[in-house]
Amino acid sequence: MQPDFVLFRQNAKSERGDYTNIALALLKGGVQTLNNPESVRIFLNKNWMFNRLQCICKAAMPNVIPLIEQTYYPSFNHFSMQPRFPIVISVGHGSHGLGKMKIEDENHMLEVENMLRAIKPVEVFTEPFIQTKYDIHLQKIGAETRAYIRKGISNDWKSNAGSAMLEKISLSNKQKEWLTTISDAFGGLEVFGIDILVAKDGREIIHDVNDVITLLGDSQEDDRKAIADLVQAHIIQSAQRAMQQIAVATRVNMPPAPPPRPQSTNVSRSNTLEKNMSGEATVDSDDRLSRKSSANQPQRPVRQPSKQGKESASSQHQDDTMGQLKRTFAGIFGEVQ
Repeated sequence: MQPDFVLFRQNAKSERGDYTNIALALLKGGVQTLNNPESVRIFLNKNWMFNRLQCICKAAMPNVIPLIEQTYYPSFNHFSMQPRFPIVISVGHGSHGLGKMKIEDENHMLEVENMLRAIKPVEVFTEPFIQTKYDIHLQKIGAETRAYIRKGISNDWKSNAGSAMLEKISLSNKQKEWLTTISDAFGGLEVFGIDILVAKDGREIIHDVNDVITLLGDSQEDDRKAIADLVQAHIIQSAQRAMQQIAVATRVNMPPAPPPRPQSTNVSRSNTLEKNMSGEATVDSDDRLSRKSSANQPQRPVRQPSKQGKESASSQHQDDTMGQLKRTFAGIFGEVQ
């Protein structure tokens, strides 16, 4: 059974194990996520993520987005350059202070180098050690943003390890710009956090960016509710898009409608019929009108020829015929007595 949605609430790689393959399988299967799938793939590998941050800094100038310097050894054998001590090394993809070590001098570095050679191949990151006053955690959940100051009260050099005091603060315009720029660079992030180191001289340096954040302070319950609302909104939008695609596919697969019946013949026939009917109606009406007018006119007596006139005309015609015959025979045989 394929899930409809997945919410990542822990790193794929941690002290609990490496679940990168499971995360990649979910993404390959097209399971919906809160952040876009491409950004999730990038954050699965911290080296890819840091490379994207470096590209952002180059595009925006280092003074706009100050990113900590970092050296990457994909398969460690030895330190290729002499750093300025102290330095911090990170082994693998440790998080929350795990897999990190502070190196004070060259002798310490050689000891660590020999140890890492024994467990190779291994990824190693090095970065300069910064004396910090405190660190700042920025978080974005949907349209809501928060900022917290964490001050360590233990003697640990790691600012995010051991006991710490937490204080909620307002975001500066510069910090808001960082959230917007980094979110846009990763294709629009719904949930992510930025870890900032504040040096003794007041400089703010971006140390890390995470798409899986740790909820802090008294607003944890509100943050959980905000994340749940985002998940619900994404599921509803995904369902609506699926319904629209089904509707479009249904319209495409429907058989074509039959062609419309020709109207010209029917129109001409109907026009002819109307003309004939109107003509007949006109003739009928004219006949009715003529008969009506003749009926309304007074009738004049018709003079019939009399029977006597007919007889006299007939006898006269017969006398003329006999006379002509007599004259003809007289001319031939003489006058008949």
